[in-house]
Amino acid sequence: MERQLHFRRPNRARRKSAGRLGFTLIEILAYLPLFVGLMSVTAQLIYRTSQQQRHVIDETEIRANIDRMAGDLRSDVRDAIELVVDVATPTRLIITAPQSLRVVYEQDGNRVVRKVLTENGTTPLQLETYDFRREQVQVLWTIDRPVVTLRVQRQLELSAFPGPVVTINATMRSQSSNSKPSSESEDAESDNLSSEEVK
Repeated sequence: MERQLHFRRPNRARRKSAGRLGFTLIEILAYLPLFVGLMSVTAQLIYRTSQQQRHVIDETEIRANIDRMAGDLRSDVRDAIELVVDVATPTRLIITAPQSLRVVYEQDGNRVVRKVLTENGTTPLQLETYDFRREQVQVLWTIDRPVVTLRVQRQLELSAFPGPVVTINATMRSQSSNSKPSSESEDAESDNLSSEEVK
């Protein structure tokens, strides 16, 4: 008996489908711009979100520092014996305090520094800083007895336009105790911290 040999032709459809498991170079080049564009949009969204979160955190810390500075300034001015704005450095306020102490407020870059010194000393007994984070600031002191006004012009980061202005008023007790009842004086001081947008 003769054995018959049968040969099967290769299945072209199967071979063709097996070759489609990857991508051709043309397909990769066609989809590459779309992929790059999608990644670019995603990166921009992530960056903007992180910038907004950082701005919120910065603004919260700046607001807390402003409130702390306002409280310290009002306490220092309320008990002050003498107030002087340094002629050579208009961004510097010198307060003559009881117990032969001096309290100095001065601008140092993007922050305001408070130093408590002895009458003739140069080494601070106490040092406080009120930081405005990444903002640029310009400090201006004015004295219209018995009121001291601190005006802080904020310059927002990477902005050509001026930011909000913070104004803090503080009143000397020795000058104001006879003119206002204590309750009215405290109410007035609570309203003397303001922040307004400069047009």
